[in-house]
Amino acid sequence: MKFEKLSPPTRQALEAAAFRRLISHLQQRPEVQNIDLMRLADFCRNCLGKWLAAAAESEGVALDKDEARDAIYGQPYAQWKAQHQRAEGPPLTPTPLMPTLSYEDAPAAIAWLCAAFDFQRRDVYDTPDGRVAHAQLTYGNAMIMLSSTRQGPDALLASPAQASLPSAGVYIVVADVNAHHDKAMANGATLVRPLTDEPYGGRDYVCRDPHGHLWSFGDYDPWRG
Repeated sequence: MKFEKLSPPTRQALEAAAFRRLISHLQQRPEVQNIDLMRLADFCRNCLGKWLAAAAESEGVALDKDEARDAIYGQPYAQWKAQHQRAEGPPLTPTPLMPTLSYEDAPAAIAWLCAAFDFQRRDVYDTPDGRVAHAQLTYGNAMIMLSSTRQGPDALLASPAQASLPSAGVYIVVADVNAHHDKAMANGATLVRPLTDEPYGGRDYVCRDPHGHLWSFGDYDPWRG
């Protein structure tokens, strides 16, 4: 049944339950700063407090803004600030750690990575001879950087073809690992390890792209434990 077709009391009860779940989630994640929420989503805990106070006022309930804000934080606001609020620094980067890869044929690699792994081009800087000086590809909030393999004193990275085996691999969290696997295989990825349900949780697979780099994709998110 579509949500809008539910009875008003049922919709209100579900919305209230979702709101309580959101508040509980924020109270359990004090490391997520209000400034981060504002930069990414244009709201924060203080906004929720103001919205709660406004809702109370519209219903004739005596709940001032400070009381509403403390209800969102689960404790007095001053106490939360003293315990959890960090001094504001520069804007946080979604992924400050970015793998860097070297490809013999970087233009072809970029096209393949976008088609097979669902990466998106962010920036690609070509050289006059048709190679890639630097490229940035994104997958959600993740980013990789890559370039054409260099020769001579400017060479810092070897491609798998030069080194026989890659010296590192990239692991990326995906929402639907089965669908991702099927798309990668359909585009010519070489399966190294099949879809596996891991004993530590999650499901993943490992493959090589046509240029030899090693990739792992799974739904296990180590940030979430």
